[in-house]
Amino acid sequence: MELHIEAIDDVNVIEIIGRLEAANRDALKKAVEARLAEAQTKFLLDLGQLDFIDSSGLGCLVSCLRSADRAGGALKIVALQDYVAKLFETTRLDRVFEVFAERSQALKTF
Repeated sequence: MELHIEAIDDVNVIEIIGRLEAANRDALKKAVEARLAEAQTKFLLDLGQLDFIDSSGLGCLVSCLRSADRAGGALKIVALQDYVAKLFETTRLDRVFEVFAERSQALKTF
C-alpha cells in the first residue's frame, strides 16, 4: 500500500493506493494520528486506486473516523470502486461514512 497525502486548504487528502489489509493498516492509522496530534482534523480518503480491502482495513477506516470525530473533525470518503462500494453497502458502512463520487464535490462539504 502507498499513501499519497496532500493538504488542500485545511483538508488532508489521503490517497490510498494498492491494498489496505492487516499487514499495512497501521500506516494509515499512524498517518491520521500524526495529523490529529498537530490539530489537523479534516480528512478525505481517496479510495479510487484501492485494489483490495479486508475486514482489518475496514476496521481501520472506522477507527480513523472515530479518531477524527473525537477531535472535533471529520473524515469522508471519495471515489469508491465498484468492488469497494459493494463491500460498503454489504457492511452498511455507506451509512456510517459520508461517501462522494468526486473529490471536488467532497472538498466543498468541509
